[in-house]
Amino acid sequence: MTGSRCQLSCIMADGVDDQGETSYERTVAGLEALGALVKNLINALLAANGMSVHSVVHRVKEKSSALEKVQKKSERYTDFASLTDLLGLRIITFFEDEVDSVSALIEKEFQVDRDNSVDKRQIIDSDRFGYLSVHYIVEVSKGRSSLIEYSKFAGIKFEIQIRSILQHAWAEIEHDIGYKVNETLPRNLRRRFSRLAGLLEVADSEFKALREASRAYAQEVEVKIEKSQTGLALDQETVIGHVRGSEISLRLDISVADAMHATLEQSLRRTYIARQGGRLQRLGVRSVEELSQTTAKRFEEIVEFARIYASDLTEDEKPDNFHVPRGIGYLYLTFLLLSDRAPGERRKLLDDFNMQKGVETDEIGRVRALLDDSRR
Repeated sequence: MTGSRCQLSCIMADGVDDQGETSYERTVAGLEALGALVKNLINALLAANGMSVHSVVHRVKEKSSALEKVQKKSERYTDFASLTDLLGLRIITFFEDEVDSVSALIEKEFQVDRDNSVDKRQIIDSDRFGYLSVHYIVEVSKGRSSLIEYSKFAGIKFEIQIRSILQHAWAEIEHDIGYKVNETLPRNLRRRFSRLAGLLEVADSEFKALREASRAYAQEVEVKIEKSQTGLALDQETVIGHVRGSEISLRLDISVADAMHATLEQSLRRTYIARQGGRLQRLGVRSVEELSQTTAKRFEEIVEFARIYASDLTEDEKPDNFHVPRGIGYLYLTFLLLSDRAPGERRKLLDDFNMQKGVETDEIGRVRALLDDSRR
């Protein structure tokens, strides 16, 4: 029996060494720790380069999968140690074009085995279908492997896959159904798979186009708000632009933070501000101009409402180093406008706003009563 065949036979028999460990266990020892270390490194690199992705995950290939791969490709793999994807990491981006940006980062920060890495987006035929993904076989870079935490992992190869969230959805569905997309698939099903793959590619492109259109609109809104607020409907981008650029919004946030004995954050949380805008729109504030007018008219009420409401916050809700976000003034404008409504309608709106957990209907009514008393 040749050496490779003997090694494969030993793997299949799963021989045990003098310490009672199997060859698989010896080979994967430490890979989980390496995976966690590299995952944290990739997250740090992404953050340092201003990149946001859906997820970064790692896994060590299960024994059964590793054995199956060695058995099927015995001409290439002789034992578990010859597998280059026993450890695998997967980076899922939000958009298809971000795959290239993340790929460039991986190529810069890791030592890439070019011969065994593949960009499946480039090799798949135009008339074929299948998930698109970039697969790198890498090692920790020479510079980084000199560091204590990486030194014991020097020379160990592992896989990094990069794909968009829709490409990932395709791969997961394909795997779950159990079909490999090739000629063995029945013709009628292959046609349906092709149509679905095409739809996912179009969806990836459309999401990217929507992102670009949204960015362009945000820039347009910023310019318009600087010139005039007239004619601007209240939406996600206009309320964010208003909080960022209007003097009255900043004054309100500062006053509310002072009333709550809190520090106002300088950065803007887009999702938080957009959520306030959506709620105010439901409460009848339809335009940026109307938002400014309502804020000016009820400025002192909003601040006093915040002071009374915050006075009942617990120590857990209001720690010593208490920070509040930009747009906090419009949260309390929301509360104030809710207090104008009858209890039943107020309760329904709180449910619609998904605020019922942290806010009690009666609590808003009680604060409103205290506010009215203080104004008499």
